[in-house]
Amino acid sequence: MSVSAKPVSDLKRFSYFLSICALLGTGGCNGDNLNFPPQGGTSNTIVQGVAFDGPILQGTVSLEHYPPGSGVLATGTTDQNGNFSFSAPVLDSQEVYVLTVSGGKTLDLATGNTLNLTEGDQLTAIGTGQDFSGGALSVTPFTSLETSLAGHLIVQGIAASDAIKQSADLWAGYLGFDPLKTPVANPTQGPTQANPTGLYGIALAGLSQMAFNIGQKQNLSPGTTNTFGLLVQLESDITDGIFNGLQQGSSTPLSYYGYSLTSDSLRKDLAAGILEFLWNNQNKSGLTPLTVDGFANSLALNTSSLFSETPTAVAPDPFAPSVTVVAPVVGQYYRGTMTIMASASDDLGIGSFVTSSPNLPLPGGSLDQNPLTTSFDTASVADGSYNLIFTATDYAGHTANKDVQFSVDNTPPTISNLSPANNQTLTFCAGTTESVTVTGTLTDTGSGPNFVSVAETAPSSTQFTSTFTLSGTNPTEGSFQFSFTVPPDGCKAVPYTFTLTGYDNLLNSSTQSYSLTIEN
Repeated sequence: MSVSAKPVSDLKRFSYFLSICALLGTGGCNGDNLNFPPQGGTSNTIVQGVAFDGPILQGTVSLEHYPPGSGVLATGTTDQNGNFSFSAPVLDSQEVYVLTVSGGKTLDLATGNTLNLTEGDQLTAIGTGQDFSGGALSVTPFTSLETSLAGHLIVQGIAASDAIKQSADLWAGYLGFDPLKTPVANPTQGPTQANPTGLYGIALAGLSQMAFNIGQKQNLSPGTTNTFGLLVQLESDITDGIFNGLQQGSSTPLSYYGYSLTSDSLRKDLAAGILEFLWNNQNKSGLTPLTVDGFANSLALNTSSLFSETPTAVAPDPFAPSVTVVAPVVGQYYRGTMTIMASASDDLGIGSFVTSSPNLPLPGGSLDQNPLTTSFDTASVADGSYNLIFTATDYAGHTANKDVQFSVDNTPPTISNLSPANNQTLTFCAGTTESVTVTGTLTDTGSGPNFVSVAETAPSSTQFTSTFTLSGTNPTEGSFQFSFTVPPDGCKAVPYTFTLTGYDNLLNSSTQSYSLTIEN
């Protein structure tokens, strides 16, 4: 019997197929489950984002598996705005990776100074391959703390992916946004909005302001204290999974240039730094306490498991400022050069202290100085009533003001109703010593009449007494009198001349000559 060639050919093809299946292993030939590599598929991952403390310039961004030290997979360099973008091998979506930013320099947000990053200064971020492949990333001090917390959870035996999620959820709950995946707006570069991007930049600026303030209290040169130095202590604090001012296994409080860390370091103290930065000349964000106070208070009052229960969470500045006005005094009169002296104080700090007036022409329209000590020439305005309004605004936007009403009086009083009348002749000629009494009225409609002084011009030996009595019914008037004796002189006409000077309560004065001719 003959055998055709066709069946032989089919057997060969079948044997080849079995051979391929054997090479592919069990399950390699189950229909739709064939796992052949895709043709023309992605062979790398683009890792991109921003490194921001302020912007990190010329920094090196390294990608490696977690834990660090297993070998760098890829690197990139930041530009002048802190942005980076580089190619890395395809990342496993479930694997855990770490980004580390080191070297280069940063622009300190609170001062505008350029700081060189030294050994040990670095920012980190932790995430899965899916996290790092899903778009632009932000690597900041907050992602560094998020990395430290995730590391603590992993050490506690929590699966890496679960630890990353728990840490991310806590930090997103605290900040109100995901620190790894939220873009950062630079608050020193121009207007921003009170959205997660703008608030992220303000939070980082608050951290910078907080570090700067620590140096200021210790009289250190600018740049000595900065976010990176403070971050090292904060990372040590979170090694036990909670911000309580203590490193894991230690009872000694962590400190940074005399500043002792507590659970309030990233609550009340950071919130205070945020509010203070809003008044910093470096702030160009356009954000104000009105738009940021709610965010700052939410940080200060956070009671999540990130923070210990003591001390109790409190707002950074719940009270209004105090205003103290030394001069002018309410209800007082002023003449000539008047001193203006006032100050404002607040537990957190004074953002502005403005002195204004609806009716007094102040230089520039108002004065913004605290404390304030200046002078004003009251002669430049008409007599009358004026107001100075002192308004203090603290860093949190609370205001307090004092309205001080005072009066200007540069007009001297007037002497009138002299009796006997000026230049009158009195005749006695009785051959005995006679007494003469002169009366008059002193009037001042400003600060009020005070007294009248009497000085004899001629003759120079006359003895006289004088009194002044303020009216009981009209505070703008007072009566005065002075008396003197005239010895007998053969009935000769003797001129008596006096200088009368009237003073008001501000010692504005008016002078007039008064004469009598007396025959005795």
